[in-house]
Amino acid sequence: MAHHTTRDFFSGPLLSGPASTAIDPAETDLTWPFGDLISLDRDDIRETAYEVFFTACRSSPGFGGGKNAIAFHSTHHHLHDVGDSGGSRSPSRSGSGSSSGGRVAGGPVVVMTPTSRIKQALGLKMLKRSPSRRMSSVMGRRAETIILPLELLRHLKPAEFNDMHEYHLWQRRQLKILEAGLLLHPAIPLEKSNSYAMRLREIIRASDVKPIDTSKNSDTMRTLCNSVVTLSWRSPTDAPTDVCHWADGFPLNLHFYTCLLQSIFDFRDETLVLDEVDELVELMKKTWSILGINRSIHISALLGCFSNNMY
Repeated sequence: MAHHTTRDFFSGPLLSGPASTAIDPAETDLTWPFGDLISLDRDDIRETAYEVFFTACRSSPGFGGGKNAIAFHSTHHHLHDVGDSGGSRSPSRSGSGSSSGGRVAGGPVVVMTPTSRIKQALGLKMLKRSPSRRMSSVMGRRAETIILPLELLRHLKPAEFNDMHEYHLWQRRQLKILEAGLLLHPAIPLEKSNSYAMRLREIIRASDVKPIDTSKNSDTMRTLCNSVVTLSWRSPTDAPTDVCHWADGFPLNLHFYTCLLQSIFDFRDETLVLDEVDELVELMKKTWSILGINRSIHISALLGCFSNNMY
């Protein structure tokens, strides 16, 4: 599914590795070709990219989907050694790194799932919660029909967090993602006078001061849901569509996708890829329907990541 036409490329920040920083194009010989984001930082991108990946995988047949879907939320955490990740790093294709089979030196063999591998590479530490039993509305649905930030806002409540400040930061990230995907970088052009867009902007602006009320009977939540659903399910021709559009606008989708692609590289030597590269890339392809990626875009993004890491 391709939503994209030829676009102008311009410089912007590049994400790379578990302790990544924005790369200033003026300090490199390469130019980041996929455009800049004005409202999100690298942590926002990493955390949401993993949530998209996790949801896409768990919504796929044969990947433990259904009842275990979205049983987490993420917070940023830099990984300094293997012990922080709960597993070992696989040997690179050069043969360097941990010993064969994922054995930590002096320790037992550790089995790391593909989603854990992506989580580790993105520098994320998952905090286990238990919202999955309350997420019946998304179980069994195709990933491209799930407006993930909205579902998380609906089902994760303040009690799931350590304190209200942590919840407010998490809620702000979900709203910023909706703002980026629906208002700032929409896949389908949006008129400034759109009433749903104006209501969404008002809610996002109000959330700067304090968390919005997301309880079931909240008027604010009803307005948020109505606005987000209406904006996400638009189509270029106003005809019915079977795919929602909240993360497939350019360049937002490319930032999410290249962030995932960076995880195929060994963080100790980013000129090397992991042994699991083929398996990981195949899993990443499950996000294509959410992010509006096709084979041509995939190849361009992959080449961009290789070029950045090699030079």
